[in-house]
Amino acid sequence: MLDDLRNDKKRLNSLTYHVVNGEYKASDLKNMNFLTSVETDKLSVNTTKSGQVMVGNATVVEPDIIASNSVIHGIDRVLIPSGV
Repeated sequence: MLDDLRNDKKRLNSLTYHVVNGEYKASDLKNMNFLTSVETDKLSVNTTKSGQVMVGNATVVEPDIIASNSVIHGIDRVLIPSGV
């Protein structure tokens, strides 16, 4: 999949679909219904009965990775905006 992205600039640019303004820890996401990506697309946010956080159809599998300028959440799939 990564090689496909490298060869397809439109899809590579879709990675900004994974970026939102602000810093949200997993505990913050549990109280939200959506996030807005820098692509201005809304990403649904849900919490399952078992407490797992879902962003779109992706499950947060590694929450709260603290970086120097952000908080990163590892997810189990690539989110592709509609129309790409």
